[in-house]
Amino acid sequence: MPDDKMIQCKRCDKAFSSTQKNCPHCNAPASNKLAKRLMWVLGITFLGLSAAIGWGIYQRTQEKVRTLQEIRTERRNEKILQRAMAATAFLKGRLENTASGKKTATASIDADKIQTNEDGSILCFHYRITTPDGESKAGKAVFAEMDIHNTDADWALYCSGKKLTALPEKRAESD
Repeated sequence: MPDDKMIQCKRCDKAFSSTQKNCPHCNAPASNKLAKRLMWVLGITFLGLSAAIGWGIYQRTQEKVRTLQEIRTERRNEKILQRAMAATAFLKGRLENTASGKKTATASIDADKIQTNEDGSILCFHYRITTPDGESKAGKAVFAEMDIHNTDADWALYCSGKKLTALPEKRAESD
């Protein structure tokens, strides 16, 4: 056999054919480099996968768990912010029109301060209107019962002396 190489037995130090699985003299297993390499590759792969799974589990345990109260507060705040955006647009549209239906010339309308009650059903606005000629006028209005109210009586009814807070901050997006 031309491909038959002789190898040395590690146990008894006698030569035998590399095609034999065991030494014919002492029955010791033949040294197989391919099997050793395969075992090393499989071992390193197993360690790598184990490390990746362990890292994933570790990362998962580091996530912030939110309480039910935190989730409810976040949802309430999102609804209040949406309502405030809609009410602000409604207020700006209302302020641009006079009672007679004529369009007033405004350069800008800015809501300086917006406060709300706990559930967001009442929004109290302090605003400033700037005309094209630069004249500035402050005012206040209430968004309640799905309408804008801008009289002093409405302000006294809905906003004066009530427990109001500033609008909640927008939540930063998490990674």
